[in-house]
Amino acid sequence: MNVASFNSILVQKIINSYKKKLSEQYESNDFESKRNEHIQNMLSNFINEANSWDKDAPINMEYIFNKLINELEAASMETGDINIVFAYCYRFLLEYHINQPQQLAYPYSSIQSFVTHQLDAFDTPSKIQLEFAIRELPISILKKLVSGDDINNIKLLASTTIKAKEKIEAWDNELDKKEKKVNSLKIELDKHEDAYNFVGLYAGFAKLGRIKSKELYWSKAFMLALGVIIPLAIIIQAIVYA
Repeated sequence: MNVASFNSILVQKIINSYKKKLSEQYESNDFESKRNEHIQNMLSNFINEANSWDKDAPINMEYIFNKLINELEAASMETGDINIVFAYCYRFLLEYHINQPQQLAYPYSSIQSFVTHQLDAFDTPSKIQLEFAIRELPISILKKLVSGDDINNIKLLASTTIKAKEKIEAWDNELDKKEKKVNSLKIELDKHEDAYNFVGLYAGFAKLGRIKSKELYWSKAFMLALGVIIPLAIIIQAIVYA
């Protein structure tokens, strides 16, 4: 069987043929009755929800799909062969259940209880398959999920986020350095401004001093001239009126 899909018309024909033959099989005890009922329910769902089974049971689609279809096509009604069909179907069911967010609804939820309580009633080959489904299959599913594209994208996003955070921290440190340098330059400029203002103030006082010195010079000259002119005027007046 090369067509790995429950959607295949040929596969569905094989499943329906097996279901019909199994329904005609004599059931000698309660174990066989429950086992066959669960097989019928699982096979029916493989047809009714074919797309979901193809998508949500990828590990078993890859490893035992052809084995299951070959068993169904052979349609042996020997106890061991029916048991192995049940085991293969249960592997699909368990993987499908793990990959679904919701709990399994009845009647599929009762299949888990049946396996738990009736595991020792199965023959060795089918029991090995059931024990693998219970103990090893969840680990295989987890490994596939961890190595899948979605997880890789999450890892890439986490790595990118860390790098972006490191880049932002580097920018913040650089900005802090530049801010400190700017503040240092501002302090230096303030000092130069104070010095410039002092020099300007000194120059102003010096200029004012020069102006006052000139005024004082001319004041002295004027007073000196008055000191000469006033006595001279008195002498002249005394000579004229003598």
